[in-house]
Amino acid sequence: MTSPRARTASTWRRRMPARVAGSASSWFFVSLGAGLLFAVTARVMAVGGSCASGGPYEIAVPCPPGVELLVPLALVSAALGIVAMIVFAPDFGVSLIGFGWLLLFGGLGVFFLQAFFGFGDPVGLIVGIVFVVMGVVPLGYLLFTVPRVVFLGRSDARGRLYAPDGSQHAGASDYVLSIGIWLLASAAGFAVAAVAAG
Repeated sequence: MTSPRARTASTWRRRMPARVAGSASSWFFVSLGAGLLFAVTARVMAVGGSCASGGPYEIAVPCPPGVELLVPLALVSAALGIVAMIVFAPDFGVSLIGFGWLLLFGGLGVFFLQAFFGFGDPVGLIVGIVFVVMGVVPLGYLLFTVPRVVFLGRSDARGRLYAPDGSQHAGASDYVLSIGIWLLASAAGFAVAAVAAG
């Protein structure tokens, strides 16, 4: 039997403010983590694509300042974003799976391609192409098979499921809210990452 406290917590998480805040915080933290990871990648690429810090060995290329701090912050931020989506908005908002996957693999793929064009590293070309394909193909598949789920989720902000039989339709306001949260929260996350990594 479910306790009254558990029922209250479950009900609270299903209300519109919690679901909107969950979607927004999820995209904010995931974008913040991605922005920090991209900043680290750009710094490491700027010194030739590899570096090291600490340890008993002779270091040929030391890592740029801040890399050791930004990597764990990026990972913790992304993890917070995933937890926020799972706890508060698992079925509402723009798909973290589709676009988050593209953000991670497509973004890193672009950096590897830059390494190829900037330094002539053939590994950068191969890995870059593989990563871009890994980011684009799953999102393309989702857009082809379930486009509404990619942009809206399976339910609206109030928790009402979109029915396959069409009894619960998605309106323009549902798209505006879901995509607006995604764009604003992601932009805020990248902006904070740019300031933090600056």
